Amino acid sequence: SYTMSSSPGQTSFSAITVKSIPNGTVSHYLVREAKVGDILRARGPIGKFCYPGDRSKNLYMIAAGSGVTPFISIMREYQESLGHKDSPLTMNLLVAFRSHLDLICWGDLSKWHRQQSGGVRAVVTLTREKKDGFWHGRPDEVMLTEFLKDSFADKDNSIYMTCGPDSLMYAVKNYLIKNGIEQEAILMESFSS
Repeated sequence: SYTMSSSPGQTSFSAITVKSIPNGTVSHYLVREAKVGDILRARGPIGKFCYPGDRSKNLYMIAAGSGVTPFISIMREYQESLGHKDSPLTMNLLVAFRSHLDLICWGDLSKWHRQQSGGVRAVVTLTREKKDGFWHGRPDEVMLTEFLKDSFADKDNSIYMTCGPDSLMYAVKNYLIKNGIEQEAILMESFSS
């Protein structure tokens, strides 16, 4: 399964973002061999990893690597409707990549990374490289505290989503629960299960 990186509002096309993985038959084909004009059969959508939209909340998203793709779709969808019915009040993304060479969807992500205002905030951390304008290191408790400090003052109006490696997601979930966040306010999406 691949996650949509386009948003439902982008009606003229649908996009997935594929990272080629070693020994990945489908990912290797899509990245290295597929070409314009090829016809691919697709099924779906499946899964329920999306902003619940039942009431306006501050949305905090934490990802690593290709786990950022569902959040790119969410941010594309809601960036113009923040605070409106069925939309988040704010969107806050923390995403970890190994280095600047591993950045995914940087066209949109860089805009939100530089903007840091207007209700949209993207923080990018590099785990294997120090570079100006980026945080450095893996999302640990210190980094999560810095990123989420505003959310803890308004816990009842915040929702948390995490996607990426299981180790990251469970560390985020445990950190949030330890800091008084109800389990119902934490949504997770695993690419490995």
